[in-house]
Amino acid sequence: MKTISLIITMMLSLVFLLPYSASADQPDTYKDNATRWKEMSPEERAEVKETFREWNRLSKEERKLLRKTYKRFKDIPPERRRTLMERYKKFKQRPPAERKRIRKNFARWKDLSPERRKNIRKLFNQWQKLEPKEKKIFRERIKRDRIKHRRGNRD
Repeated sequence: MKTISLIITMMLSLVFLLPYSASADQPDTYKDNATRWKEMSPEERAEVKETFREWNRLSKEERKLLRKTYKRFKDIPPERRRTLMERYKKFKQRPPAERKRIRKNFARWKDLSPERRKNIRKLFNQWQKLEPKEKKIFRERIKRDRIKHRRGNRD
């Protein structure tokens, strides 16, 4: 579980740093890297240093997986990459406990079967189409059922 979280964090860190690359298709040169480094804020430099330390702690298999994931990321259309980077920035602004909860839920999601995930997506889409009044009624019904279920378990 910790390895998965670390890999996700590393991948997201690479996503964060992507805007600093001169071009996703051209290899970086020392001069390009030095220029980008000088343009970074102290906070961004600290994040790069920490990411590098984490990278060095990864096994060869984990590094290979990250490289593969990064290559796939580079193939994503630029607009989609920007969206992912914006989401990552929002994620990083969340409190640590909330980020931990998100990672845990993501790991649980990945463990679900494809069929179960498909079913959950379908239910979520149905939920999105409900009117606010219908959502309120549904929430109240769930709350009532949970209370009833808890009382039933005490008897």
